[in-house]
Amino acid sequence: MTLKHKLANRPSWSRVLEKKYTCTRVDMDDFHGYVTRLDIIKVKKPLYVLMHRKKLKIADDHYRWFMLFPDEDHYSLTVMMDENDEIVQCYFDIVVKNELNEDGIPGFDDLYLDVVFTKDDNILLDEEDLSAALRKGDVSPDTADLAYFSALEIQRKVEGHYAQLVEWIFRCIKDLL
Repeated sequence: MTLKHKLANRPSWSRVLEKKYTCTRVDMDDFHGYVTRLDIIKVKKPLYVLMHRKKLKIADDHYRWFMLFPDEDHYSLTVMMDENDEIVQCYFDIVVKNELNEDGIPGFDDLYLDVVFTKDDNILLDEEDLSAALRKGDVSPDTADLAYFSALEIQRKVEGHYAQLVEWIFRCIKDLL
């Protein structure tokens, strides 16, 4: 499989000129894994994305990104907060598994699909990338099924329950606030 490997500390993110990274282990009743905080102190230029034709700023000076890496689930969650600590979006990467590298930094092999939630909306992204990877043999049919099942399960759990997602996120990240 040829999958993109991503790390929590974003070592190759050239847009970010200055950052601070922190990682901790969290064990609660409903979450076991690693939680990281990336303080984006200074950027070359802000990062905007389109979500259903709405422009969202997801990275700028003084933004914070919290990432949750559960031990057993097939997702990594990035919570993007603005300079006022308001959540801009919750971005679920669908992953093979989360693991620590030799330096103790959490990371994952990305399974292409992403599920993004804002307070007003949600969207499933990159289905065409997963289909192309399946056609090329970069992922097996079983792995593609795992990706779809995981993404749809996240949508099912969170749809209509965004406030509960936010409450859960703040319980998970409280030690890094």
